[in-house]
Amino acid sequence: MAKRKRDGASEEPADPRVQATKEIGGYLVAALAISIPLVAILENPLVVAMVVAGAAVATAGVWFFGNTKAVETKSHRIAELESTIEDLKERLENVEVINRYETSLAERALEEEECERPRTMGPAQTEKA
Repeated sequence: MAKRKRDGASEEPADPRVQATKEIGGYLVAALAISIPLVAILENPLVVAMVVAGAAVATAGVWFFGNTKAVETKSHRIAELESTIEDLKERLENVEVINRYETSLAERALEEEECERPRTMGPAQTEKA
């Protein structure tokens, strides 16, 4: 079972072996609930021992032979995504610098164009001339 955050989003455990161990524990409780009455009927306490031993072997198998490649792959993917985010931040900063530079060039070109443009006489001034 995945834990729930307060905002309702599920949070996966860091290691899938933890999830498997939780499930084995749940099955152990259910098997014990069934086997304890069987002890009274069969008058053989080995039933409970076999159930506990089975859960112990299953848990040991999960932890000794569990697939840790999935965890390593996930960690590698997270590191890769963090690197990509840093690259994108750097690119955004570069775009902002280029944008400011182009804006200042455009403003300078407009100012130079206004300075170089000869002042023409308006309609009122042409009638007097």
